[in-house]
Amino acid sequence: MYHEHAQPRLVSTAFQHLTGLNRRAAALFWDGYQSSKLIGGRRYWRIPVMEGEFLIEDKFGMQRSVGGGNFLVLGENPDVTLEATERAVEAMKQVRGAILPFPGGIVRSGSKVVSRYKFLIASTNDAYCPTLQGIVQSALPSGVNSVLEIVIDGLDERSVSGVHACGSSSGLHSCIRRIRLALWRQPGAV
Repeated sequence: MYHEHAQPRLVSTAFQHLTGLNRRAAALFWDGYQSSKLIGGRRYWRIPVMEGEFLIEDKFGMQRSVGGGNFLVLGENPDVTLEATERAVEAMKQVRGAILPFPGGIVRSGSKVVSRYKFLIASTNDAYCPTLQGIVQSALPSGVNSVLEIVIDGLDERSVSGVHACGSSSGLHSCIRRIRLALWRQPGAV
């Protein structure tokens, strides 16, 4: 499917390490430009993307897991809050059995599991938005002007709790006002 002179660069991959219920990857999204290879009895798809090539296994196992553990870092200003949150992310990455699913591990628009709109299951966590103080019932203590969130998904509650503990002990207390932890019980698939 590729031009014979093109030199695709492998930029990202996705392989499956779980057994059990297998779901098919979205191999038809690429309008026929994808190609498949059978290697060791397993099918893989080579997919052209704008920055190179994506290699993905055809089927993925599924496992019940925990999604949506939240770790909020409340700081005095954006610079201090970002620095503290980045430090927490680095510590949290060491915990096995859990992932931080957002790029860089950090979310600047944290969410809550409720919305004023019936068709949405989540929306902006307005109680933790410094710019909404005085408009909504704020949960922010005095002096907090910046909040960042780290979302944690894990294979089980123990993994997510381990990430919470790791983030809490990563030396944040010297530079931030408060840490808020939450575990939304949303079983799903990681």
